[in-house]
Amino acid sequence: MRLVHASLSALLLLTQLPALGQQSDDDAGLRLLMQLSSDADWKLLQTTPLDFEVHHPQGMTRIGDSFYMTAVETIVRPEAIPDSESKYDRTPGAGKGYLFKFDLQGKLEATISLGEGSKYHPGGIDYDGENLWISVAEYRPASHSIVY
Repeated sequence: MRLVHASLSALLLLTQLPALGQQSDDDAGLRLLMQLSSDADWKLLQTTPLDFEVHHPQGMTRIGDSFYMTAVETIVRPEAIPDSESKYDRTPGAGKGYLFKFDLQGKLEATISLGEGSKYHPGGIDYDGENLWISVAEYRPASHSIVY
């Protein structure tokens, strides 16, 4: 297995925002976030090296002193289906979805495989204060997904 050195760049503003749906006395951070555009001047606040195979990261959230990150490993890339009568414009390809848990220093604590059959591409991740929510779909439009 090839070891990939990656970096996790975190903006502290995002970790300070209240969870969606929760009320806060100070929504200033959320208002600032909503004003961001592609022209925003981002400032790197922290970099944490990750010494494990991260593949293609998709979503990340922080809970306490741990980060949770979803990623997809594409084993066979989807291929276009020319002039097909199928509802799909490409093959599903093949791959593996992952949920990684790592600490604030970037040390891997746990890995869980995600997906079922052709549904191997995790999307974002969310935490509602009690549960993690992760969608995993086929790697093509107009397909199917599951939610963990």
